[in-house]
Amino acid sequence: MNKIRPKIKYDEFDDRKISVALVAPFVILTLQYFLLINLGVIGTSGATGIQFFSKLLVGVSFIYTLPSVIRRSSFKLIIVYLVSIIIFGVHYLMYPENQIYMRSLIIPIFLMSLPMFVFSMSIRNLKIFKIIMIKSSFIIFLAGIILGIQSLGGSANVGTYSGPLANYMLIPTIVFLNQLIDRFNIKSLLITTLSILVILILGSRGAILGIVFFIFMKFLLSHKVGSYKKLFIYFSAIFVAMISAINFDKIISRIFQFLSDRGIYSRTIYLFMQDNIHLSGRNYIYRTVINEIVQNPIIGFGIAGDRRVLNGDAVYAHNIILEILGNFGIPIGFILLVMIILLITKTIIKRKTLRSEITLIWLSLGFIHLMVSSSYLIEMKFWILMGLIIGSIRSCKFTSTARCDDKTLNKHILK
Repeated sequence: MNKIRPKIKYDEFDDRKISVALVAPFVILTLQYFLLINLGVIGTSGATGIQFFSKLLVGVSFIYTLPSVIRRSSFKLIIVYLVSIIIFGVHYLMYPENQIYMRSLIIPIFLMSLPMFVFSMSIRNLKIFKIIMIKSSFIIFLAGIILGIQSLGGSANVGTYSGPLANYMLIPTIVFLNQLIDRFNIKSLLITTLSILVILILGSRGAILGIVFFIFMKFLLSHKVGSYKKLFIYFSAIFVAMISAINFDKIISRIFQFLSDRGIYSRTIYLFMQDNIHLSGRNYIYRTVINEIVQNPIIGFGIAGDRRVLNGDAVYAHNIILEILGNFGIPIGFILLVMIILLITKTIIKRKTLRSEITLIWLSLGFIHLMVSSSYLIEMKFWILMGLIIGSIRSCKFTSTARCDDKTLNKHILK
């Protein structure tokens, strides 16, 4: 028994290193954005220096963690990079018109997305990962809420719309909303409420979509309601949702008027008030990409082809379904999408397991918003999700010990 104990401690230390490496980019990016806004150096040489230092910190965390990942997943690491290099190389040769755009994706894909994928596949103790998620989410919340208050107070300027801030604040929103639903807590309620307000006032609808999806799926996947307290919360949430839906126009108009009277303009609320669905120019993007897919239904337009097709009018397709179908063609793209959906469903349908809980969190963080924004190729949260899902396929002796101990976790909340 004494010989086994150091091995277990060593494995826990590796899990802690991997977990920190996975969340480090989001904490660092949030703090970077905080500094850029407060120093007012966006678009200047000063911003370049801060961004370089941020990338350096992320790189150091990856390099420090790499030996632990190699010990656990050296074969997977080799296979993932080998397959990725082959696919990328084939597309680079098949679609020479995309090469200029593909070159700009080499660093994001091979030095950010794929490490996140392999790292998340290598996690064994999900309890440790969840604790690290909670602690890092609180740091992100503090930076985000301070920036939000500064923006509303006029001491900092993030503009009337900030996609980056919304994406950063979505992390503490989902993480602490999960804590709030599982076990009511004033601190979790406060963090969730303030985070949603920042997203609603300064952020994007993609983040709102992720929040709504998480709430819906969290209750849908509940095995049973449980206590009377949970029963009360469940029906109260349904009642509030019904009243809000009936009076949505009035509620949203009054919120907009309240903010406007105080000199605060919310682009997200304004778009919600429109009679027709406003997709911020995405109708043109979708039509253009769909037309190109129709013209090349079998082989598609290749990796990064959406960047070329849109001629600089948009950075990417803003829809993961269209992007995958366009990248690989309808036959292969359809198979890939079905596989992704089946793997996600298989993982989250395992109710009352820590893996399904964490997968649902990252599904809400890294997949849902890809229906209306960003690109799966460069979205690190998407690759964490995929790594967790692929990691769930293997049978691991640590699975039985990776259950969530609420008492242990609660000691680490806002500690």
